[in-house]
Order: sequence, then structure tokens, then C-alpha cells
Amino acid sequence: PKETKLSLLRRYIQFNPAATKEVADFLANDLNHWGEAALLYVELLNQPETVQRNELWMALANICTRHPVEQVGIDWEALVRGVLATKKFKEMEGVLWNQLADAWIRRGEFQLARSVYEEALENVSKVRDFTILLDAYLQFEEGLLEAIMATADDDDDEANDD
Repeated sequence: PKETKLSLLRRYIQFNPAATKEVADFLANDLNHWGEAALLYVELLNQPETVQRNELWMALANICTRHPVEQVGIDWEALVRGVLATKKFKEMEGVLWNQLADAWIRRGEFQLARSVYEEALENVSKVRDFTILLDAYLQFEEGLLEAIMATADDDDDEANDD
């Protein structure tokens, strides 16, 4: 049944391209088919007549950071860096940097996340973005430190049991 739904939705947007966003939302939120939804969001963002760009970017960012493994054929980092380089979405600059770092954190690539945070703090132009990023960076480092300390405590407990 799930494949039938997907097939019908793909067919539907062929005949009604205006429904692409709604189909992408449905794929992401109801069917948990994030890879295909992400591709549809990218497709919409590549169309010059698209008007809801900020909303689409946030939907794509949420998919790519929360479900990084399911992104099918999307180089999330290159996409975000390209958007940041164009300076078209200045009001979303801090959020995009934070989403990029979050994607690396969810993959377990902590050094890459750290590098993204540091690069972002050097490059943002608004105090609000700097504050958002610094808070997120400090939370990340605090969480990492707590995890290391918890692991060390567990190792100490095991050593005492022997």
C-alpha cells in the first residue's frame, strides 16, 4: 500500500505541478519518506517562480539535519554553503549555519560540527546570529563533555567491580 501511495503521488504531481509542495509535505510528515520529500523541496527551490523560499528552505533543512542518512542524492553541506555564499537569505544565516552543524552532530562527526560552528562565528554579520550560534556551540560542547564524563564514570564503576 505504501508503494501504491507513492506511485499515485508521483503521478499526481506530474499532472498538477502546483501541488508539489503539498506532496512533499505529505511525504515528509505523514509517510516519513524524507529522501524523496527533500528532492521535491530542492526541485521547488530551483524554480525561479517559487515564492515561499524561506518556508521551503526550513523544511529542507529540517529533513537534512534530522534525517541525514535518508537524504537521497543531496549534498546538504554544498547546498547550504552555496546559499550562504549568495547572501540571499541573510535573515536565515545563523539558522542555516546551525542546521549544518546539527547535521554533522547527528552523524556523529563532532570535529566537523565544531569546525562549522567556528567558521560560522567568524562569518556571521548580525549579533543575533552570533548569539544563536554561540549558544548552540556551547550546548554542543557541554553535551559532549557530559557524555565523556558519564562514560568515564561507567568505566570507573566497572573497574571497581572487578
